[in-house]
Amino acid sequence: MALHRDPRHMPADRAHWSCANTTSDGHWAQTTSWLGPLLGTDVFKSWITHRSLPDDTIATARFRQLLPTVPGRQAAAQLATHQGRYGIHYVGSYLHDADSQQGAVRSALDAARFLAPRSARLQALTTP
Repeated sequence: MALHRDPRHMPADRAHWSCANTTSDGHWAQTTSWLGPLLGTDVFKSWITHRSLPDDTIATARFRQLLPTVPGRQAAAQLATHQGRYGIHYVGSYLHDADSQQGAVRSALDAARFLAPRSARLQALTTP
């Protein structure tokens, strides 16, 4: 992962830029997040596992990503049967579907529904 100011992994036409941009070289697809709309300046976060390091790099980090597997999904389902036991609530990216921010938020909302079902904040987050 690289945090950088180099737009090399973005679409050539700036009109096609999005907050999340995925490009493929035919073998690998990797994402670059454009943080500009949030920060007001062109800063990017790119997966660089199969791409060159961008110029003007601010920082880099290495991650070992879990691969979704049937046993992993079965383990998450088994863990769910213990949710709330002894006052312990499990939350995280891998408890709903594959690794995602949405899955992490969904698992946190599940815990909040149990711990504070009438919470005003919970209602604000879950009411359409």
